Amino acid sequence: MDAILLRLAFAALLSLSLTRALDAQELQLTLNGPAENLINEEVCFSVSVENIGEVGYQPYLRVFLPPQFTPATFSAKFMGQALSTVVNAGTFSGSVLTDGNLPVGDPNREVNGVSGETLFLVNLPVGALVADGITLNVEFCAVLGGASATVGTPVEVDVAPVFRYGDTATGDNGSILGVSASTSVIPTLYRAAIVADPADLVGGPCVGTQVDIVVDIATQRLVTGLQIQAQMPANFHYVALLANTPGCVVQQQPTVGNGGTFAMLCNNAMGTNATADVMASFLAYPADGLALTSCDSLVIETPMTVVSNQVAMQNMVQRTKAYHMTFEPLAPSEEPLPGSIVSLGVQFGVSAYVPGIEALALNLILPDGLNYADNALLNGAPVNATSVLALGNGTTQLTFDVHALQGFDFSPCSGGWLTFDAAILSNYTNGDLVAAGDQLFAEGQVSYTLSGNEAPCERPFAVGYTIPAAITS
Repeated sequence: MDAILLRLAFAALLSLSLTRALDAQELQLTLNGPAENLINEEVCFSVSVENIGEVGYQPYLRVFLPPQFTPATFSAKFMGQALSTVVNAGTFSGSVLTDGNLPVGDPNREVNGVSGETLFLVNLPVGALVADGITLNVEFCAVLGGASATVGTPVEVDVAPVFRYGDTATGDNGSILGVSASTSVIPTLYRAAIVADPADLVGGPCVGTQVDIVVDIATQRLVTGLQIQAQMPANFHYVALLANTPGCVVQQQPTVGNGGTFAMLCNNAMGTNATADVMASFLAYPADGLALTSCDSLVIETPMTVVSNQVAMQNMVQRTKAYHMTFEPLAPSEEPLPGSIVSLGVQFGVSAYVPGIEALALNLILPDGLNYADNALLNGAPVNATSVLALGNGTTQLTFDVHALQGFDFSPCSGGWLTFDAAILSNYTNGDLVAAGDQLFAEGQVSYTLSGNEAPCERPFAVGYTIPAAITS
């Protein structure tokens, strides 16, 4: 009998022990950063921390910054706000460092690290973190400019989460360490890009696009023999050179009205704090290559190579899309809040290579939280919506027959814009508040018909905004 009671008691203790282990505080950490970053320039990492166990008290982070970074440039933000509670706990030199957040006798007070690393304690303004509660978002940055930083050699950064007071508000049972995470970043000498703005455009020279070639060089680093070459295809026509970096020589340009090779050489280029240490810009437009019966786009690819005496050849491609019609959302540039009125709409353009547009309509579903508020304008002139229909659950179907409102066909190379007002409500129909981070987008499609075509084309379209984040304490 005594043996049975003993086994039952042992089983109960084991069950209690396992329950406590399963319910124990556990800080889960996610660490992200760029795969590459310019040497001698700032690099930032994002950290997300959450508790998947019982409530823990006063979470903070230990950041192990390797010697390839400059410790004096270290900074941190919590939920987007700068932290003034960051402590430099010292640099490892073959011995342990002391975590000043923890009292003498705490087994986690002494910290081990790699020689040359600097330990930062990122203290957060959070008293406790409950199980499955909010996620703590932290960003920390530093300049990748230490004496041992080498182009092409990965640099590892480690972060460990800690509950300063462990599982009690007074720290009676000591601190609790979470599982650490690490990520690596590769220092680079420069990064290059070729970008077209806009990337989606109508065919023909009536609009065109600006193509920018940009090379961002690491601060105070010299690049020699920098050779850039972009190969414009036959369906992407060159117009004119707009600008290029003084001291760099444009060796070759395509013939105006055709594709071809654009080449530029920079014998010596020094990196600065600017994001475009070397640049060239030119105008171009899509040639006629899209069938009149097509509702799709013509994809235009411009490959580019960049090579220097210091870095092997890099390859990249710029992609432009040409359409019979383009549609660009018009949304507020400011951060609208619940209770305010915003202007939403569409800007459209017509290709030079079509006979005209004989039908054009915008059909949208306004979501719950967003109400149509009239004041519609077509190219600045007041118009009325063709249809406004309440669908239930706070949603509204909104239709504008743009062609009928204008009263005549859209000609080649023409364009215009349509806007309307929308009211941001404070509450959804179920009573919930319209809150920070909520996305309110009107979604639907635009439909148009080319003159002489029977079948209309339809394209998805969306316009809206996200309620800006709010900072609370």
